[in-house]
Amino acid sequence: MDDLEHPGDATISSAFQPSLRIDDRLPDLIIVSENNVYFYVHRHRIANASANNFGGFLLFSPGAQSRGFNLPTLRLPQSGDTLNVVLHTLYGLSCLHFHPTLETVEAALTALTNYGASIQALAAPYQPLNALILSHAPYRPIETYALVGHYQLDELAVTVSGHLLSFDLSTVTDALATRMGPVYLKRLFLLHQVRIHALKDIILRPPGSHGQAPGCSDAEQAKLTRAWALATAQLVWDATPSMSPNSLRALLEPIVDTLACGACKQMLQQRVQEVVYSWSQVTVRRSIVSKMLSDLTVLPLSPANDMTRAIIPASLSCVPVRSRSTCRTWRFGAIWYDQLLYCFLYYGRLPEVPYLNRVEGSLRSNIV
Repeated sequence: MDDLEHPGDATISSAFQPSLRIDDRLPDLIIVSENNVYFYVHRHRIANASANNFGGFLLFSPGAQSRGFNLPTLRLPQSGDTLNVVLHTLYGLSCLHFHPTLETVEAALTALTNYGASIQALAAPYQPLNALILSHAPYRPIETYALVGHYQLDELAVTVSGHLLSFDLSTVTDALATRMGPVYLKRLFLLHQVRIHALKDIILRPPGSHGQAPGCSDAEQAKLTRAWALATAQLVWDATPSMSPNSLRALLEPIVDTLACGACKQMLQQRVQEVVYSWSQVTVRRSIVSKMLSDLTVLPLSPANDMTRAIIPASLSCVPVRSRSTCRTWRFGAIWYDQLLYCFLYYGRLPEVPYLNRVEGSLRSNIV
């Protein structure tokens, strides 16, 4: 078959055509997708990006390159859309204008892995694959996060997680949790936890008091403290990691309507401004997260759960040996670990040993 002849149902890639010159060379290899899309590529570019000769497919004679002679042809099991992403990535070219779906990107990453390409290198910051993955984050954040977590793309995970501040963690499915893995599932929970704790630390401190002023006694200043406490108590109860600084301002500024003293109003406005600014500066810095992660470890859960692994604080080792040794049966172990995991994620710490002993006694009486 001549290099410009194709079956009637074939399509030539609009990006990888026979006339494409790279490094002052014409294509010397044809890749054909399972749906008959023809890609004219350069063997040396493919080989340089692969650690296994493109899954072993390049271990053949390169053949003639001149027009009028057949070029070596590889028939691959991926679709044309998938191979389009694969080849653009290997060439360091952007394929955003093709608008590939997230499923296509995921299939491309699987193919790239099978063909010996380094996902870590190809998805580094400022690389086209990095931008392609990030383009899906605003629309499908949890699926994108699971994808980058699966390939351990830390920089991308940090960026994508910014789109998950309003995500309901209770809706994470077993498939998504398994896909992202225990480490990135843990980081997602910690992201929400750290922001909620930071918000509480910021807003629970009331406005300061001012010096003596005509018509404003200590009792009057106490009204400001009580009004602040009532407003922030409701706010803490309803707080979410995605709460905006403007939402905080809208919830706190109405307190001024309950005040008669001009100095008290000034102290309130100053405190509201501090709260809004502090919350706008809150980020989950790597140093904070790293410190929290240093106190955690990953322990296996029993197969009684759909989840196969869970994240438990390393301080679990402080639990009496006799308490941990009671986790002999799979069923008992699953419930025991679930209790500890829930307590840590919800309260940010493990329960005291007396509580653990009560849980142990209850589990013994009902299960063992």
